[in-house]
Amino acid sequence: MFYSQPLLGGATIVFFDQVLANPILNNFVAENLLTLISSPNQFIFLESKSGATLAKEISKIGGEVKEFKLPTSAQRFDPETAKLFAVVDAFGNRDRKRAWLLYHDARRAEIAAEEVFWKFAWKVKTLLMVETARAGSALPLKPYPLSQARRQVKNYKSGELAKLSSRLLRLYHDARRGLADFDFALERLILEL
Repeated sequence: MFYSQPLLGGATIVFFDQVLANPILNNFVAENLLTLISSPNQFIFLESKSGATLAKEISKIGGEVKEFKLPTSAQRFDPETAKLFAVVDAFGNRDRKRAWLLYHDARRAEIAAEEVFWKFAWKVKTLLMVETARAGSALPLKPYPLSQARRQVKNYKSGELAKLSSRLLRLYHDARRGLADFDFALERLILEL
């Protein structure tokens, strides 16, 4: 399966999901590497088998490869222990790589993308509350979430949280109207933190 969606206007993200397992598609990708590399678009390959051969070929001809490996089974979350708050903490810390990996762990643990979305909305609301609060004013938060939010709000410039809140709202409504794929749009938001 593969699909694409514009990224910030000009470039497009093309997402390939398990296509290298198909010999015909694998050959097609191998034969068209120069075209892919010279393209202004971004190509993401999600493969269960190692894509080391493809990565070496791309590097040989001057392309850039970024590999994200899944944690080992000892480090990986299982469905009972997957914590949404780990994803949200990485989101608040603006650690896009960790947030993206934890998001995929949560999805593999069968946690709905919409559930992750609402945790992100909660985090942005909390950060906005802390950012806009007057000095010394009492906030309706427990001590740990308050101190964490005060730390994390420093990761965002003035006005960025309001834009992120607006973007989350637009993402939700666009997905409901069928203008965007919810999972893909949420993943894109994480990668653009």
